[in-house]
Amino acid sequence: NSGPKGVGGGTPTVVRWVIPHSFTQSKPQGVDFRVMLTFFEFYETLLGFVLHKLYHDLGVRYPLRISNDELKECSGGPVAAYCRVVEEE
Repeated sequence: NSGPKGVGGGTPTVVRWVIPHSFTQSKPQGVDFRVMLTFFEFYETLLGFVLHKLYHDLGVRYPLRISNDELKECSGGPVAAYCRVVEEE
């Protein structure tokens, strides 16, 4: 048995070292950010209206309300971002 040995004589541990590359952000000359901001504000308002309409059609209050106790139950792990509890009306 002449293979490599890890810590304590077990199997070796592979370590991957991630190093970020140097990045410089440059602002494109041909982009009008005021137009993009106007579009974003319009889109945000439109999306809010569409969500309100869809939730209203389902009989659910929008925006959803979550109590502190329910929020504490959902606070662990990556599922927390998706945790929504619908209150009974």
